[in-house]
Amino acid sequence: MSGTTIVTGATGYLGGRLAASELLAGRRVIALVRAEDHLHLRRRRRELEERLGAIAPRLVTWAWEPEQPPALPAALTADVDRVVHAAAVTRFDVSLDEATRGNVVPTEQLLASCHELPALQRFVYLSSIHASGLSEGELPEEPIFDRPDFANHYEWSKWQGERLVIGSGLPWTIARVGTVTCDDDEGRVVQRNAFHLCLRLLHGGLLSTLPGRAEVRPSLVSGDLVVRCLARLLEQCRPGHVHHLVTPWDDGLELGELVDLIGRSLRDDALARSRAVAPPSLIDRGAWEALQLAAADLDGSVLQHATRALAPFAAQLFIDRRPRTDSLSTLPPELLGPPARELVPRTLENLWRPAASPSLERTA
Repeated sequence: MSGTTIVTGATGYLGGRLAASELLAGRRVIALVRAEDHLHLRRRRRELEERLGAIAPRLVTWAWEPEQPPALPAALTADVDRVVHAAAVTRFDVSLDEATRGNVVPTEQLLASCHELPALQRFVYLSSIHASGLSEGELPEEPIFDRPDFANHYEWSKWQGERLVIGSGLPWTIARVGTVTCDDDEGRVVQRNAFHLCLRLLHGGLLSTLPGRAEVRPSLVSGDLVVRCLARLLEQCRPGHVHHLVTPWDDGLELGELVDLIGRSLRDDALARSRAVAPPSLIDRGAWEALQLAAADLDGSVLQHATRALAPFAAQLFIDRRPRTDSLSTLPPELLGPPARELVPRTLENLWRPAASPSLERTA
């Protein structure tokens, strides 16, 4: 296979895995990375080389200040036929200013530069299932033109990014990714996010209740499923479509089932038993709001920190959203991996292990 793919966010989790996937397919990859100066760029290049190993020689790193279009020479981009925009600030507690500067502006600038790529056939934007905000009911794999309500500024920034991509005039593809619960089909966890932070609080006995409705199904997904499906989409799907990369509805877990699985896993874990950690329970919206008010008066307390960590995404746990996954239904079953009922217990077992303590990444 020939051709060149530009990847943003290659130093992050999904961007790095997608860059590796493209290199393994025999393509050249240009990684656009943030770098303060030439020395910083060399350090980031070395970091990527260590992660990629033998396939690194086909990687080109190029510094990009996201407030401006990337200044790539024409000789380097003449055969660029794919662009994958995976760079993003992914914290749910991001401020409006940071969400704008970290997500919206870079998308706008990258899109502007892509009009100068003569061979471009595909612009893939990694969005989030949370770009639908607090919308309830069935979520089709279609653009969201009417602005929904949002639980946080991160959700707004991904919705705004989708609007920019759809209006760009480029051959776009949007992939709305669910909450990545683990790296692979064995439930290993490489990078932690808000989901793992919540589990860490429960395992440590720092939190015993979770906000949410038992019948809500969180949009979970493994990193492997995202990368496998994106590789297939890059090869086969037609531009101008939205794809939901989440566990299909019938294979998903209701929040009540998830809480039960967590409780059983805690009872089976020796460290949790030694701490007398109680199985978690769900509380309704009114009880959650009361808990937040009580915690707000306890400056510096564990409860205050725990409720603040959950607050930016707690509203999502009350939303009955049903993403359609028609795109995934056309793929071979082996690409989808195990159902959530099998994957989540494996993930919990890996998370409870003392060695499973990587730092919590803040950007992707």
